[in-house]
Amino acid sequence: MKGMVISMKQKKRIFRRRFVLPAFYFLLDGWFRRMSRRGWVLVDYKKYKFTFERGMPKEREFFTYHVSRTDKRDNRLPFRYPDLRRQFGTPKQYSKLNAGLHNDDGVAVLEIHEKNLGREEYRKLRRDRNLMYFLRLLADIGLLAIMFGIFYICWLLTRD
Repeated sequence: MKGMVISMKQKKRIFRRRFVLPAFYFLLDGWFRRMSRRGWVLVDYKKYKFTFERGMPKEREFFTYHVSRTDKRDNRLPFRYPDLRRQFGTPKQYSKLNAGLHNDDGVAVLEIHEKNLGREEYRKLRRDRNLMYFLRLLADIGLLAIMFGIFYICWLLTRD
């Protein structure tokens, strides 16, 4: 058995790592959707390590957001939508992912119930998340540019 190659079709569980900035969580949602269509169901995650189990190929919708205990800004998604899991998520008895949701710092992933996909509230939630994280990315880039500019000016002034 040593050196035997096992294909993905024979495996029952696979692990994948992906690091994505919060401004691009919509790409992570799309990756989860594609894996689900191929028959790999997201069942667990820790930070940026995702666990998939072999299941029935099915169209599933996922919503990824950022959870932080240290971020005190009021524009965080859990503050805007306090019942996010109950309001939009698939019930725990039908989703292994939602049954084991984590409250750690970092990424949080929620499997969305089919009945919520067409609702205006869900579309607004996705728009809010994408806009909020994109604006935060722009602010961070602007701050980085200002810091780099100050560093460059200091370097020019100290040059002989």
